[in-house]
Amino acid sequence: MLKVLAIDDTLTNLELVKEMLLSQEFEVATASNGQEGIETARSFYPDLIICDIEMPEVDGFQVLETLRAQDDFKHTPFVFLTGVNTQESIDRGADLGADDYLLKPFTLKKLISTVTTSFKKAQALKETYQQHSVTVEENLEKVKMYDSVTGLLNSTTMGTHFIEIQAQLGDLSLAVITFSIDRIESYFDQSPTLGQTISKFAANQLKKQYGSQENYLYYLGHQNYLALVPFNQQNSKLTQSLERLIYQTIQPLRIGRYDVEVSLRAGISLNGIDGYDLPELMRKANLARVQAQKQTDKNYAFYV
Repeated sequence: MLKVLAIDDTLTNLELVKEMLLSQEFEVATASNGQEGIETARSFYPDLIICDIEMPEVDGFQVLETLRAQDDFKHTPFVFLTGVNTQESIDRGADLGADDYLLKPFTLKKLISTVTTSFKKAQALKETYQQHSVTVEENLEKVKMYDSVTGLLNSTTMGTHFIEIQAQLGDLSLAVITFSIDRIESYFDQSPTLGQTISKFAANQLKKQYGSQENYLYYLGHQNYLALVPFNQQNSKLTQSLERLIYQTIQPLRIGRYDVEVSLRAGISLNGIDGYDLPELMRKANLARVQAQKQTDKNYAFYV
């Protein structure tokens, strides 16, 4: 049942509105002045408010302005009753957030039509607002999860994803791979824009190799990355993919007027062999990556 609050200092008008609404099975509360109307709204929580404009002390505009300032009534449909339908009053009401005007005298049909239309419009706006709010919240959550430059996941979800992947491995093993992109910092010193461009290039190379649904790829900051990669120990695809990635990354680039050369190094630890929790596996993968820097034949190493 729709709850309507009627506010009017003329009691005959107030009773007329009340009887008309009750005849259509609305739940009705009434107030005989503006201040009483504000207080009644706070206790009755109407679905719609009908309010006279010209009232002593607290007029209809003040009632609307006061209620619109409160979160509970920001979107409550508000219909003005008025005997003078001037453009000035219409504009003022619209500025304050009025939904419609009902000109005195009015018929039952006109009253019910105005109430129903205003309520439906307000409901449609409310649903749109709620959908927009959900979209905004979802986008904010995504912003929290992703790095703004590389577009990769950041470290906030690594722990949860690690547990999820472990539960779905079946016969597969899980590699924790940490990467570092060397020499990018020197390009940031030359030009921050150039540094960001190179970071995006490196991230795209990693995405091509490890950005599938089965693999989780993260940017950890300071040109360090991590991938969680399920793999089959019976074949050599893990090392093949690393060698291909390293080869593609070290190819010289021409970006604007700059000749760019970077290198990628990787360290790998294996879940169940080198450890069982993510922090330990990350630490050992980082140790392997440091070891890879000492090698001359390849830029990656397994933890040993």
